[in-house]
Amino acid sequence: MRQKILNHNQKSSYTESILHQFLSDLDVIFVFPTSFSSNLWMEKVLEILPAVAKERFIAWDVFKSNAIRSQQQNRQSIPSVLRKLFATDLIERNKEMVALNTPLLSSLITENYASEVSSFANWISSLFPSLSSWKKNFEKAVKEKSISSDGIDDDLLVLYNEYKKFLDNNNLFDPAWETPPFKDTGFKYVVFYPEILTDFCEYKEILKSAPQVTIISLDQEKESVFQPECTMYSNSRTELREMAVFIRNLVEQKKCNYTDIVISVPDMDNWGAYIMRELELFCIPAVLHTGKGLGEYGAGRFFSQIQQCVQQGFSFDSLKELLLNRHLPWKDKEAVDLLLQYGIDNCCLCSYTENEKNIDIWEKTFNADPKSYREQALYQEIKKNCNALCKANSFKNIQSAYFQFKQALFDETNFSVEADSILGQCISELAILIDIEENYADLIIKEHFAFFISTVLEKEYVPQELKVGVSVVPYKLAATAPAYCHIIPGGSQGELSAMFKQLNFLSQSKRQNMNLLDVDFSSAFIELYHRHSYGIVRFTCSEKNFTGYSVPHSYFIVKEEKKGRPESLEQCNSEDLFVQELLALKKYNEDFPLKKL
Repeated sequence: MRQKILNHNQKSSYTESILHQFLSDLDVIFVFPTSFSSNLWMEKVLEILPAVAKERFIAWDVFKSNAIRSQQQNRQSIPSVLRKLFATDLIERNKEMVALNTPLLSSLITENYASEVSSFANWISSLFPSLSSWKKNFEKAVKEKSISSDGIDDDLLVLYNEYKKFLDNNNLFDPAWETPPFKDTGFKYVVFYPEILTDFCEYKEILKSAPQVTIISLDQEKESVFQPECTMYSNSRTELREMAVFIRNLVEQKKCNYTDIVISVPDMDNWGAYIMRELELFCIPAVLHTGKGLGEYGAGRFFSQIQQCVQQGFSFDSLKELLLNRHLPWKDKEAVDLLLQYGIDNCCLCSYTENEKNIDIWEKTFNADPKSYREQALYQEIKKNCNALCKANSFKNIQSAYFQFKQALFDETNFSVEADSILGQCISELAILIDIEENYADLIIKEHFAFFISTVLEKEYVPQELKVGVSVVPYKLAATAPAYCHIIPGGSQGELSAMFKQLNFLSQSKRQNMNLLDVDFSSAFIELYHRHSYGIVRFTCSEKNFTGYSVPHSYFIVKEEKKGRPESLEQCNSEDLFVQELLALKKYNEDFPLKKL
């Protein structure tokens, strides 16, 4: 349980009043835009109640899969990975039909690119949930004669019909395709601020018609005076330094705990590392609540590195990248070093083709050097196992090949906890694919290992942190989460812009003719951060940041501009720990030399 806030003079939010209104009804489930928000609200409720059922606080994605049911009770919701497998199957069939001059798709995937199956699978898969909405809007627009059908529409209709046939044949349904009435499961739902969700328009009709669903929106509570402010700095380093000082002061003045502060970062890729370093320099405990694809972690890169080795004919660079992956505990480390040194000494850069025959440069040099039996044995074992993985013709065979690779080449007792966890998650995803493959044997998948790699690259994984402290999260994730202090650095016009375009896969002219929505959610997110800060909200921006120049979002009133360099040490922020140290040293030695920049 989180510690209670030290300062009791706090403002309560509209969200909190709604929770108080419905908490006593045990049949009510609260739905928040993100799991981060739902978890923090559950913890905040524990400050009031001794216990609360975890299942009563869920995220929007969980609500979609669990609560929105097909009217036909024998149907199950289609998993996203199965949707992608079907997209791959459809593109494979299109590839075969292109060769017969009878393509399924002629505009979305032109003939020249029909063979690029893996390049289109994710995109085609992402279209399926929106196709029902597209068909409805398209038919309405055609009836009103505002648009006429073209090749893109013909392809979209093919996708709709093929997907619908697949759902019907396999007793599946897509939640985004469901229409009223909402199926009563005995529970009541309070859905908070769904209008900021990009796919809410697909479910809006079914939810608004359901008496057991209460929607809480921004329009239900209008603040009388709302003037969001943003503090301007000359550069990002100063901005982050002031942020760290601000956090230290809040805690030292006993206004809140570190766990009651949330930093939302609009540009995590460029700012994340700098923020974590600055917090560490000021001894501020922090937890980074952001994940990345399983395949992007060190241990998870193992599979893509194997694919790279096979595709490049075991070039020195690809083999080196695999062998030097520090997250993989090789069984014979000495042989690994010998093999790499052997490749350097014998210039085993890459294989080549001679007289239409592929020449493995490693095998060629090994044959000329009989003393290199240890290096040759390791290379041949790696090559055999890599080929077995890449050429597996089923997900079940990939699983068998992986465990064989692991047993033959890794010290299974020496995996780190992190590496073991990540590889375990990858194999769990593989088990899901195996189960789907067994149940849907008619789907055509020709590149099983490539599909598996794409799956682990997309599957987001957030390592479990045992420490507690300031929460550092991507922007928007915590907009509806309760916190004493919400801090949003880098609040520039570009980074805080949040646009939603209904059916954005269509051209802008066609979208206008179909009267589709273009909504700017930027101000909505800024308002939500203000409403869910029961102490302080702090937006900041800098004229010059880590990627270039920026201006604060137009929705803000610039509260204060801090530009230029202080003319003297005394003009610096006296609350800065480093400034305090310099002032103390100067007090004892007026001639103490400052570091020259």
